[in-house]
Amino acid sequence: MRITIAFFLLILVVFNACKSETETVQKDTINTEFLALENLEEEIFNYSINTNKNKLIKKGKSLLKLSQAYIALYPKDSCLERVYEMAALGAEVSGSYNDAINYLYLAQRNFPESKKAPIYLFNRARILDDILMKKKQSELAYRELIELYPNDSLSISMKKYLESDLMNKSEQELLDFFNSKN
Repeated sequence: MRITIAFFLLILVVFNACKSETETVQKDTINTEFLALENLEEEIFNYSINTNKNKLIKKGKSLLKLSQAYIALYPKDSCLERVYEMAALGAEVSGSYNDAINYLYLAQRNFPESKKAPIYLFNRARILDDILMKKKQSELAYRELIELYPNDSLSISMKKYLESDLMNKSEQELLDFFNSKN
């Protein structure tokens, strides 16, 4: 009986040691992959400054693909919010605007208490408004921002923006409006 109990305890110790080693290897893999994402994000910001558009688009596509793979492999990772941000950045830079909107949506929905949550909604509305020219959808996104985060400075600004009806003006009307204020 003592041998059986000792053997059982030995198996538990070995099993836990193996499990711990596997978790360490997996954590190292996650850290390495996350660092690769961060490095690619930094390269995109550097290319943005130097305005090499072709390289920027390629880097954006790479960041998007790597972020998507990371999300699929590690859906419960503690860095997931940052990975959603990087996926959105990669998508926007590469011209995949609908993907950018979706990842910003996922970041805000999965991390609604994050201090960056209002920024995700704002950027979603900005892409809809300025890039895709989907005025009705962008207005709804701005209103969602105002409703969910009423005291945030972005919400306050966007409330004034919507109230001013600047959103529905043409570029020429905007120029005339701002020139008249000078």
